[in-house]
Amino acid sequence: MSQEIIDECRKEMEKATAALRKDFSRVRTGRASTGLLEGITAGGDIEDAARDEVMAQLRSHFRPEFLNRVDDVLIFHRLSEEHMAEIVHIQLARLNELLAQQGLELETTDAAVDRLAREGFDPDFGARPLKRAIQRLVQDPLANMVLAGELGENQRVLLDVEDGELVLRPLHQEVVTDEVATEKTD
Repeated sequence: MSQEIIDECRKEMEKATAALRKDFSRVRTGRASTGLLEGITAGGDIEDAARDEVMAQLRSHFRPEFLNRVDDVLIFHRLSEEHMAEIVHIQLARLNELLAQQGLELETTDAAVDRLAREGFDPDFGARPLKRAIQRLVQDPLANMVLAGELGENQRVLLDVEDGELVLRPLHQEVVTDEVATEKTD
């Protein structure tokens, strides 16, 4: 009899844990109060009325037991197009780290950064579409160029804009790596 009670308690705890995980994921990635963030000042501060409204929305979506386990609620202001250029630079730096493992280097023009920032900007989804835009417009074409043999090892590639479209052009300059620099000094 006691084993049945233990098994039943275990099942109930598993259900509760699954529900909490679902709620946590919704809070972490959800945008329950997206339309309420118009109460952000030009300086980026959140007005008290907007913060109160966000908290009211959270209380209407989640049980008090769950909200009691949340340490803090962070409210972020929406990304603007001005923020996107900085994020593009960060994402392209990460891409360059991956390309360096293949002996490649990507150089970008300001026009290309601006084009990617516009392509990847969505006020409702923040910077998430940017990653997909970089994949579609930069990484996939680069991979095709490598597979087609258009790019060799230790080669630079220029990302630019021509006729409003992003283009990748191989440059005939070698990437200077630490190994190459060491060999030349020996």
